[in-house]
Amino acid sequence: MNKFRHILIFLVMTVTAWPAVSLQIQNVDTDSGTLEVFMENDEAVGGFQFEISGISINSATGPAGYFLSTSPTTVLGFSLTGATIPVGSGVLSSVAFTGYTGDDICFGIDTGSSGTTAISNSSGGYIAANWGECYSTNIYGCTDLDACNYNSDANVDD
Repeated sequence: MNKFRHILIFLVMTVTAWPAVSLQIQNVDTDSGTLEVFMENDEAVGGFQFEISGISINSATGPAGYFLSTSPTTVLGFSLTGATIPVGSGVLSSVAFTGYTGDDICFGIDTGSSGTTAISNSSGGYIAANWGECYSTNIYGCTDLDACNYNSDANVDD
């Protein structure tokens, strides 16, 4: 019986540790300087703040009723009326940018409830988030035409 109790505790701890919010950088157009931040959330979101490296942010849009503030590296969004983003999925923000140099475009490091990359609930409490993969134009592989493992799609030799 003791073994089953430990398994149950492990399962409860594992399930509760899963992020309630997942974000991804999508639909990047480096020519026009736009990208979208897509969000899937299992919990209502009250506010968000995220850094993006590899670009210089010019402006951003957000959900209806949300106040947005941007700097060259950060987007901050919250409601002045206490509105929340309901459970679901969709575009959280459309970002206009300049300064793309070909490097990866990445979210900043999740800093919990005090920092520059975080998601909060309607009370301002921290919500665990999965900040998706970086956008990259790099395709790793063998670029040696004479090699047996040559990859014609690769643009960075690994």
